[in-house]
Amino acid sequence: MSYELDVALDARAVWRGLEFEAQEAVLDELDRIAAQPFSLPRGAVVRDVVVEIAGVRHYVFIQLSVSHPRRAVNVYRLGHFASS
Repeated sequence: MSYELDVALDARAVWRGLEFEAQEAVLDELDRIAAQPFSLPRGAVVRDVVVEIAGVRHYVFIQLSVSHPRRAVNVYRLGHFASS
């Protein structure tokens, strides 16, 4: 059973500012994590997603932790960098 996603307001704001394809790539990564939460180490984790859109490479860094008692993936920060 998948864990639920708990995304901080600041992380949601960054996510909303991403290109659509980058938003989808982040959601896909979070879905993979929520489906297999025990594959992550304990504590804070940084996962990165890289997507190329119209010749621009987008790097999205997801800072998260997994709460097993709450059965949740807690996303507390997103970072974004774009490079052509």
